[in-house]
Amino acid sequence: MAVLLLVGAIALVGCDGNVDTSIKWKDIATEWTDSNQSQLSYVDQSSSIHIDLGYYETPSDSNSWVMCYFPSFEYANDTLTASYTSQATGESEQGPYQISIKFSYSNGVLTAVCSGSGPLAGRTFSFVPA
Repeated sequence: MAVLLLVGAIALVGCDGNVDTSIKWKDIATEWTDSNQSQLSYVDQSSSIHIDLGYYETPSDSNSWVMCYFPSFEYANDTLTASYTSQATGESEQGPYQISIKFSYSNGVLTAVCSGSGPLAGRTFSFVPA
């Protein structure tokens, strides 16, 4: 058993960075939502890994959708740090902005607390698997 763990660890060290074992919540689900229909997506495509986060500026207004794109990011100690762009319904893409998102998972709820600049600054989301 110890040999298998050692071999697995060596294999991960040798990877080119597309294998991300630090984001534990992606193992539970890659699509998350909340009561306001906000969405968090972990997207693993053959050539890249990225994260998208979308939400309604006004939950009852379908024309207030804001989509935030994280084409690259760093993730350590349950915190995502990245530059991101955003695009509101009917508007052009804005940014880049800087953000840190602290994730915690408890009782089936993934909490994301955002700090930094741009439209995500100061927002908190409580996601469940979609």
